[in-house]
Amino acid sequence: MVNKFTNQKGITLVEIIIAVAISSLVILIVYSMFLTGKEAYQKGEANAEVLQNGRVSLERMTREIRQAQDVVTDLTSPADQIEFHDGHLTFATEEDLVQGAGASTITFNATASAQDDYYENMFVRLYKGGYEEFKKIIDYDGSTKIATVDSDWAIIPDGTYNYKIDSAYYYIRYYLDGNNLRRQIKAYRFISGPSEDLNAFVPQGVVDEDGDDPDLLELENRVIAEYITNIEILGDDLISIALEIQKNQKILDLSTKVWGRNL
Repeated sequence: MVNKFTNQKGITLVEIIIAVAISSLVILIVYSMFLTGKEAYQKGEANAEVLQNGRVSLERMTREIRQAQDVVTDLTSPADQIEFHDGHLTFATEEDLVQGAGASTITFNATASAQDDYYENMFVRLYKGGYEEFKKIIDYDGSTKIATVDSDWAIIPDGTYNYKIDSAYYYIRYYLDGNNLRRQIKAYRFISGPSEDLNAFVPQGVVDEDGDDPDLLELENRVIAEYITNIEILGDDLISIALEIQKNQKILDLSTKVWGRNL
C-alpha cells in the first residue's frame, strides 16, 4: 500500500523566517504611519490652539481700541504697548451708603439703575474712614439693586460704609510681560493735595493746583494670551497691530488695522 503523504512538503525554517520578517516589516510600516499621523495631528492641534489664542486677543484689542475715547500712548513710531481711555462702558458716577451686603454682593441705594447688568464690568469702591477696597461688578439685578462682585470682600460692609462707582475714566493698557500679553485696567486720582474732589478718577495727564501728577490705581491686571513673542502697534486714527506668536519652534504672524471711532 502506497503512503499518500509521502510527496507532501512542510514549511521550511527559511520560509518561516521570511514570513516573520515580512510581517514585522508591515507592522513597522503601519506603526510608523500611525506615529507620523499622530505627530501631525498634535502639531496641527497645537498650531490651531496658538492661532486661536492670537486671534481672540487681537479681536479683543481691536474691539476696545475701536471704542476708545483717547489713545495715551505715542504711536507715531512702532510701540510695544498701548494705553487708551476706555469707551465701551456707560459713564456712571454714583456715591451713597451701602444698603446691605453679602460675602461677594453689595446692595446699592434705591436710586441706582433699574436696568439689569447696568454696572457690569464697572468697579465699585467700598470705603469707610481710611479703609477702601475695589471690586469688579460681574452681575447686577436692577430690581433688587444687588450687585455681585468678582471676589469676596475682605470686610463685609454694613450700613456705615460708603460705596462709589466712577466709570468715566478707566484706562486700558495692553503690554507684553515675557511671552504673556497682559490687559491692565487702571485709573488716575489724587489721594492728597489741594484737589476739591480727592479720590475722584481724573483724565490721564492732568495735574493739580500744585502741578503734581495724579496717583495711579491698578484695578485689574490679567493675562489674556500666551506665546506672544512680539507686538507692534503704530498709527493715529488708523492703528495697525501686529502680533508674533511662537510655540514649539512654530512662528505665526497676525496683523490687523482698526479705525478709532472717537479718535
